[in-house]
Amino acid sequence: MPLVHRQIEPVRINRTHVDTKDQFDLNIVSNNALTSLMKQMSSLVQHAEDMFNGLSEECRTVLYRAERLQSKVTVLTSNVGKLDAKTVIVRK
Repeated sequence: MPLVHRQIEPVRINRTHVDTKDQFDLNIVSNNALTSLMKQMSSLVQHAEDMFNGLSEECRTVLYRAERLQSKVTVLTSNVGKLDAKTVIVRK
């Protein structure tokens, strides 16, 4: 069974007790269901925001590392360009 990182609440939409005289009032049931759905959508949006913030942070980290690597490659390229194979003595 996988571990749950984020759980969207409420899980059960229409499992609430309706405390009215008329138990079959469909307006109350539909209003409760819509309210629960709105809460569920709010929970989903919060989790999506959390996920995208994490993704944004990872992208910033990758960009920083790529810029560091690019600067190292630039330094190495300039050092290699300065070398002359004819002047370097190779030992046997």
